[in-house]
Amino acid sequence: DPLAGTYQWMLLGALVSIVVSVLVALRLSRSLAHPVIEVAAAAHKIADGHLDTRLDSDPAGSKSRRPDEVTELVVAVNTMAEGLERSRGLELQFLLSVSHDLRTPMTSIRGYAEALVDGTISEPIQAGKVILATNGYTDGLWPKLEHTVVPVFSVQVATAPLGENIRGKVLGGGEVLSDTHRVLWYFRQDGHGRLLMGGGGSAYESGAVKVYEGLRQRIHSLLPEAGEIEFEYAWNGKVAITPDHYPHLHELAPGLLAGLGFNGRGVAMATMMGKILADRVLETAQPEFEFPNMTPRPLPLHFMRGVAVTATRAYYRFRDALDG
Repeated sequence: DPLAGTYQWMLLGALVSIVVSVLVALRLSRSLAHPVIEVAAAAHKIADGHLDTRLDSDPAGSKSRRPDEVTELVVAVNTMAEGLERSRGLELQFLLSVSHDLRTPMTSIRGYAEALVDGTISEPIQAGKVILATNGYTDGLWPKLEHTVVPVFSVQVATAPLGENIRGKVLGGGEVLSDTHRVLWYFRQDGHGRLLMGGGGSAYESGAVKVYEGLRQRIHSLLPEAGEIEFEYAWNGKVAITPDHYPHLHELAPGLLAGLGFNGRGVAMATMMGKILADRVLETAQPEFEFPNMTPRPLPLHFMRGVAVTATRAYYRFRDALDG
């Protein structure tokens, strides 16, 4: 049958056309998707602070292999990164100049450290003795040191200045109060009549939001006669917890000292540790205070610290509820 043969050839031609169309579509999608993925990855690196990240604007030696829109996007990302890197350099130069003029030691140290990290200053500095005083912000700068403590976010809130009729009823003499719960909370008045309250704690900064609300509710329950209380401030910072709840002093290497692990009582303990470390660095013959060196002992399963802190906090809250 002639029609049957014609029909078969038409069907074969249609199948070939479909296969060719699919192959062409896949080729086009790959040529479009791959550079877009590269641009997204570069943007994430730039957002993380790697301002030296650049995309190859002509990877194959010919712009014809890349759509014009994608090429323009690559150029825009590179231009943005160059501008940010230039701004960072100017910022560091300004910070170095200002710190020199103001002669503020901490500002000068911070500016110099940032310049070293970013490569603005290539010459390393040398010191006879170095102190690592990073506490809850200890990272991998020295191997395994961060594994000797558990960082926990401590949270505080502050009300607007209270009315005169309320101030005298709540620690009006400037006292500071802390309860005896396992998940404790503490508060005091500042010089402007604000009520400052802290407590709780979370292994994650995102969990601080819930703690903020819990502290606000405690203040409302503490001062029901105050009516609607306005809150002006809320903040958090990391404290370092040690297994024995004592601060630790380490001599990590000759001339390299570290003091950390103040367990939320750093105002007193860190001040004392600073005096001890200063005497060590200055090699004071008869130091006022003695403190033993400890061998750093990394905590097992330190990578699960977040789960452990969350579970421990839940258990302590349960125990507190049972105790009333």
